[in-house]
Amino acid sequence: MNATQPAPRRPRSATQTVTIVVSSMLLLAATFALGVSFGKTLAGRGAATPAIDLARLDARPAQAGSGFAFQNPTEPGAPATATAIPPPPCAPAVDAADDASTSVQQDAATPRPSADAAATETKAEAKKSDEKKADVKKADDKKADEKKSDEKKADVKKADEKKADDKKADEKKADEKKADEKKADEKKADEKKADDRKSAENKPAEKKADDRKSAEKKADEKKVGKAAPFAVQFAAHKSADAAERQVARLRKEGIDVHVEEAEVPGKGRVFRVRTSTYGSKDEAERELRRASSRGEVVKVR
Repeated sequence: MNATQPAPRRPRSATQTVTIVVSSMLLLAATFALGVSFGKTLAGRGAATPAIDLARLDARPAQAGSGFAFQNPTEPGAPATATAIPPPPCAPAVDAADDASTSVQQDAATPRPSADAAATETKAEAKKSDEKKADVKKADDKKADEKKSDEKKADVKKADEKKADDKKADEKKADEKKADEKKADEKKADEKKADDRKSAENKPAEKKADDRKSAEKKADEKKVGKAAPFAVQFAAHKSADAAERQVARLRKEGIDVHVEEAEVPGKGRVFRVRTSTYGSKDEAERELRRASSRGEVVKVR
């Protein structure tokens, strides 16, 4: 930068601007006050002197003042005499210019607020305003924080209530499931008891039927002259009731069948639905073809 060029002027701050404005206003007020005071002084000096009451002065000749006082003679025929009265002393005259100068000096001696004091007062007011704004902001922030805290507590409470409701619902479902399982177990137990009771009731009849069939079988074998090696087996049931139902159905078709109870390794007790024995496999197959149910020809041991 060239040394001859002036340095750039810095912009005035807000405080400087306020100080200049206040100083100008104070100077204008002082000038106005001075003009008013000077005008009043001139107006007072130029007023007319009030008229002298001559009658009052005649009534009081003994008072000091300008003019003459007349005295009556004490003896008849004597002439009246007049006595000169010196004028009263006058107050020393004061020049209007001197009075104006004194007024100006008194006005100048009156303390006026300085620009620094005005700036200080402005700063103080600005500081108070900032502090008030800060207090208002703090109060608003506090209210906002309290509101957020209340909302958070409400959310936590709702979540806890939801968890409690879900827990109650799960417990209710578990209780209902247990009750259903218990009912199912009780139903199974009742069905088993009914089956056992029916089985116990049917055993005497089954025993009689088996005895009868055994006798018939022995009679057939006696007729043939030897044990027949073949028979038709239609099914092997785990339940005696199921076997008896199939026997009844086949007998309606004209097929002579019966139930044989046997113990099978790995399967336990079974109830076989079989025909009487035949002397040959061909005879057993012919009987099987007559039946509507499926079966097989088995060799009787």
